[in-house]
Amino acid sequence: MQRFGLRRHPQTGEPWIVPLSLDPAEPVSGGLRSVEVAEDPTGNRGGHSATDLSVGVADPLASTACLPKLRAGASAGAGTGAGAATESHGPSTYVLARQDLLRAFLDRKSSYSSTHRSLFRLSRSARLKAIASRAVWRQDMDAFVVELMRRRIAERLLYYARLVEVEKRGYIVPCGSFDEVKAFSHRGCLLWFSPVGMPETANSGQKSAPAPPRLSTMRVDGAKLARKLAVHNLESLLGREHLNRLRQGSDLFREGSLFLLCRKRTLDLQMKLWKLQGYMEKA
Repeated sequence: MQRFGLRRHPQTGEPWIVPLSLDPAEPVSGGLRSVEVAEDPTGNRGGHSATDLSVGVADPLASTACLPKLRAGASAGAGTGAGAATESHGPSTYVLARQDLLRAFLDRKSSYSSTHRSLFRLSRSARLKAIASRAVWRQDMDAFVVELMRRRIAERLLYYARLVEVEKRGYIVPCGSFDEVKAFSHRGCLLWFSPVGMPETANSGQKSAPAPPRLSTMRVDGAKLARKLAVHNLESLLGREHLNRLRQGSDLFREGSLFLLCRKRTLDLQMKLWKLQGYMEKA
């Protein structure tokens, strides 16, 4: 599930529906990111493409931390869909975390068309429901959520990579082959990078191991625990831009193409990877 909340834009005062729980885990250097809402050439509010959301560039509503919560004077509601208004986040609701579903909200031929206008319909506050019905929903919300998920995953991977390089922690282990993975007792999931210097496609005429699909599994025969491991193709899952960011931001990722993400502390990151896989399914 993906959580969404209502925020009042600090410049226009208009209510916006924004994804929650996708802010950076650590404060952005230099203070909070600026919030700018621009119109795309077609006049759609918030109509930025995914390519506009490059890491390190202030983009519209990229961080909900710098948006004042919307007060409705009553709780957001109870039951399926809408959660109670909280002091920290204000009214919020949940939507199935699927990119094809969010895209369908703006498809007039879909049975889910304009569903975003009724996300807070279970609220007990008539005022809140009226505000939510006219709240701005980004034209590129489905791609925007993908980009935010990718950023958070890349940030956590770089964070654990630093712990490995500086403090010699065993959270990420380079592996020379899939057979090497079987020797480790603490197994979580596998991260596959395209080999350094190798072409992105298999049509280059060079012989190389075929790239795994975006999500596949590896079976470890004889293991008592973790007999089957998820294999995440990060080039497909995170995209070339974030893959390059990982290569450039860490000596650990600069060489090699297969890494074991392990130990209990990385469970949250493993769940983020699974969530992104599920979100992009059938997208």
